[in-house]
Amino acid sequence: MTIRKSSFQCSRSFEYSLVVPETIGAARPVLFLHGMGESGLNLLEEHEEQVRTSGRVWILPNGPYSWERRRLGRLGYSWYHFLGDQQVLRASMEEALLYLDQLLEAVASEVALGPKFSVLGFSQGGYLGSLFAASNPERVSGFGCIGGRLKHEFFPKQDEYPPMLQLHGENDFSVSTELAGKGVAAAKLLGVEAEMQTFPEVGHEVSSSMIETFLAWEGELL
Repeated sequence: MTIRKSSFQCSRSFEYSLVVPETIGAARPVLFLHGMGESGLNLLEEHEEQVRTSGRVWILPNGPYSWERRRLGRLGYSWYHFLGDQQVLRASMEEALLYLDQLLEAVASEVALGPKFSVLGFSQGGYLGSLFAASNPERVSGFGCIGGRLKHEFFPKQDEYPPMLQLHGENDFSVSTELAGKGVAAAKLLGVEAEMQTFPEVGHEVSSSMIETFLAWEGELL
């Protein structure tokens, strides 16, 4: 397995971690989006064993905006600006989609991604990842949202969406189970093949069981 830290130019330099197994099999790559104030490297360090043994290519980028977490004494990143105004939020999220497009172009110059890849996002990365997946049905095989919500209000109106799986901790007090469930129900009304699984004794976090569940679910998709 090879772990690389890379960067690309998009008005300024941004970094991402890229995990490449020694043998790349048929399993699709995973684009893994962190939560607010975190980084791709944080995710990799916290879940390296599962990532390393999955046999998949993993792309773990940093968000485009710096976000200092003084309590933890580290610099993290965010994906978009949210100040309460939905129009401003939409514009910021759409800018982040362009950022991800450029990032994936850079990754494709390092490793073959194949015709499709899956997306997994935590918290803020879950909100953004749902919009990215909905906007790219021809590229995304499936999307998993951990501790966030399917941002169905911003989904483009179209005939086809990638399947989506909401993975939610029953003790998540940042994004309630009820709110996450409403997002799944609303996405279904748009025609999304969406479902939800909850995890007892899990809070606002990425658990190993969530990653395991997502990979098994995504592996069954055509």
